[in-house]
Amino acid sequence: MITATSEDKDVQYAYQSIHDFFDNYHFSAAIKETNRIFKAAAAEKAWICRWPFRPVYFMETLQQLLPAAFVLQKHGSRRDACIITSETGIPDLAQIQHYVGSHRYKQPWNNLPRHLNAAQYHDPYLAIRKFTARQTEAAWKQVCKDLAEYALSNSSMADQYPAAEILSFRLHLLRLIEACHLLQVRSNLPQPQP
Repeated sequence: MITATSEDKDVQYAYQSIHDFFDNYHFSAAIKETNRIFKAAAAEKAWICRWPFRPVYFMETLQQLLPAAFVLQKHGSRRDACIITSETGIPDLAQIQHYVGSHRYKQPWNNLPRHLNAAQYHDPYLAIRKFTARQTEAAWKQVCKDLAEYALSNSSMADQYPAAEILSFRLHLLRLIEACHLLQVRSNLPQPQP
């Protein structure tokens, strides 16, 4: 069993980055913002919200999860508390402590991961492995940068990427957010020390 004290500093920093991301964005807000940005980037219209900095700031904040995912995958770090064993293979959604954190937004419906399959729900590291296998960290950073730029322009992201690839990016990023959320909830990450 890996404990926080026996983990490598890079791995501890990766978990702390996940914690920091969810300090900035509640889970359902992160999912909603990701979908808004993809919608704006795929359309041939500029971002219509009052605050044009939002897609740029969100994508920069989301990029905190990228190195965290790659470090966790590279080091093979797995906290036992984050993995749920199931006799049936079906997620038991009545066990809300597996996906609802101790924050003020405790409604199970808003915290339910909708893009992970059952195996990834039980073991979020599987979703991270799939995410890191899709492309390199640098390529993911470029996708995040392109998403922010296309969301603010009158051009569509479909000018640069095929539609199927855009949908794949969306699914993988949503799964990354959901997997990291489950890691954060299940590992009960401590608050940063001053």
